[in-house]
Amino acid sequence: MDTMQLDLIFEDGCDFTKKEEERIRKTLDRLESPYGHSYCDVLRNGVIYGNETKVIVKLSFPRFYFENNAYLISTYSECREVQKHFVEQLQKNKFLKKVKAIKITRVDIPFTYLMKEDKEFHNYSNVFKILASAFTKRYSRVEGKSVVDTKKKKEQTVTFTDAPVASAYNTKIMIYNQKLNLDSKLKEEIDLRKTLEKFPDLPRRMRIEMSKRINRKEMSLKDFQKFELFEEYSNKYKKELKNLLFDEELLDGVYEEEVEKLAEILEEERKFQKKRFTYKNFLSEYVEDIYDYRILRGAVKSIIFNESTKESAITEIRKELKSSEKRKGLIVIEVRDIVEDIADTIKKSFKGQRKKKVKEDEWGKCPF
Repeated sequence: MDTMQLDLIFEDGCDFTKKEEERIRKTLDRLESPYGHSYCDVLRNGVIYGNETKVIVKLSFPRFYFENNAYLISTYSECREVQKHFVEQLQKNKFLKKVKAIKITRVDIPFTYLMKEDKEFHNYSNVFKILASAFTKRYSRVEGKSVVDTKKKKEQTVTFTDAPVASAYNTKIMIYNQKLNLDSKLKEEIDLRKTLEKFPDLPRRMRIEMSKRINRKEMSLKDFQKFELFEEYSNKYKKELKNLLFDEELLDGVYEEEVEKLAEILEEERKFQKKRFTYKNFLSEYVEDIYDYRILRGAVKSIIFNESTKESAITEIRKELKSSEKRKGLIVIEVRDIVEDIADTIKKSFKGQRKKKVKEDEWGKCPF
């Protein structure tokens, strides 16, 4: 669990002065957990009037327990503790106790995959290309977007949305390295040092975060306080991620299409270059089109029918790709294996941690 966006809906007839509005905003922004951390942010600058009087806030579940979202929420009870504390704070304040209902409008849930120790986020570029191809098979009118370090030309964030205009999404998937993401947010170097001391695996964390706009009825404070977030959303998000990115048939279809594309390019190059053709030059020129060794191997098998020539070509290609992967770091040999490993990690998320932390009487109600 990461963040949740809420509408705090006030009782009918609530009309505040500018001074009272500012007090409401500051009170919410300064809410502090029992662990000494701020975990609530007011969006859109305070009280909004219209058909109903409301304040839009974002709750950060990790920041309830630590000063930034490097903390990983892993138990059923942790979410409930945040919700319980938040409602209690509303009920204590002179103005906030006039909040009659809460409406959930967005829920963000990240899943954490640990990258190999000798790899960086941008080394997984071909993995992201495969996932982008899978996503666009579900949503043909959209494309995945990458945020790239201009000087280093290295990917930092990959985003998929279900709408051509990203801001109009109902479903958004962001993939990023959590250390780089935090590094861009933390203003003081001491914060990052403290975070790395507490969470040494942070540089290896690849986050696959799903964000969805939620259209559900408002609920009373009491209902929100006991609302089971994990039960309601985590399994749904897992299933949707599988459907959009990791479904086996979907990925098989992506690979079949990529094999056909690469086979066509390979055949044209072999005919055009004739005796000058070498796989080393081909791999160098078309490196951006080769997402996975498995795809190129399939392309070779589809256009070369002589077994000896085929095996020789595959051996040469694998040798060149392994050498290139070692020099440049860009993963190309085991891309599909990594995609499947990420999918398996998402499927198993929270289960192991929860068994250690959640009480037995609570475990029966928990879907993980």
